[in-house]
Amino acid sequence: MYYDERPPRRPRRRSAPPPREERWERESWWEERRPPRRPRRRHGCLFHLVALGLKLLFVLALSVALLYGYPVGLFRNGSAVSAAGDLPGGYTNILLLGVDIDANRTQRSDSIIIASFGGGKVKLTSLLRDTRVTIPGHGEGKLNAAYAYGGPELVMRTINENYGMNITQYAAVDYFSFPPIIDAVGGIDIPVTEEELGEVNRNITQCWEGFQARGYTITPLAAYGDSVHLDGVQALAYARIRKIGYDYARTSRQRTVLDTFLQKAKSRMWNPVALTQLAQTALDSLDTNLNTVELLSLGLKALFSDGMEQFRLPADGAFTEDGSYLVPAWEENRNLLKEFIYG
Repeated sequence: MYYDERPPRRPRRRSAPPPREERWERESWWEERRPPRRPRRRHGCLFHLVALGLKLLFVLALSVALLYGYPVGLFRNGSAVSAAGDLPGGYTNILLLGVDIDANRTQRSDSIIIASFGGGKVKLTSLLRDTRVTIPGHGEGKLNAAYAYGGPELVMRTINENYGMNITQYAAVDYFSFPPIIDAVGGIDIPVTEEELGEVNRNITQCWEGFQARGYTITPLAAYGDSVHLDGVQALAYARIRKIGYDYARTSRQRTVLDTFLQKAKSRMWNPVALTQLAQTALDSLDTNLNTVELLSLGLKALFSDGMEQFRLPADGAFTEDGSYLVPAWEENRNLLKEFIYG
């Protein structure tokens, strides 16, 4: 049979549609049994901007880590610094050091602060530099001398062994690296007394030549009051005041500078340019064993924290003075520190 001689195709039979009433019953039956649709969640514009900003920050941190060769692992050798393994979880303890140089060109940790991140909070504990401690391998001495003997690693080990802590990470800033971090947020506004004004300008005079050689324009502080604007060098001079209130008031001023800096950074957290500039300044200024991702993680915890709590050790009534030393009642101070951090 040739192609043209094939019989024509039989038309395909199609069943007639069911009556309207029957169709309505079938659809009603399906609608009753079909699971309800979940309403589409609608996010506002701010949500998407925040989400995008956090993604960009994380990508930026990873890119910088890879570009500059920072390790991205989070491992720390706790045994090398005698980190205690029996502390509660929930908080990450970081050692913050402000390093100064005395007349003999010896570097000492002039500011020693334990920063604890966790539970939506940031807790700062100042350790007084004249505290008499046992420095591993060097006998008894002042806490601030540990840095001169063995750098931040020996300071961490000294604190861990004397206070029963688990610190394995640190960030140190020296005399000349501190002002750029303050200037990166546009300076800070804090209360300054008339007596403190004179000491700020005295400290500025002492460091005038060193900062001018690094391209800084040095400006003496002109006023005092409840809210005085300080640039980076002025903030450094304020934090280094020694003659008003001894070391107790001095560490309080240092915590005030840190707290005000954090609040200023929070006010700029929605500005990606300012935030990127701050992150890069911190990377350039800090001596730290934290990698870029860890710095970013802790920075975000600080920016999104509910607030900052402050403490000082040795605590009032828990030490005696022995000449130029502060001698703590160790058991009491260890318990107070753990209570402050972990509750």
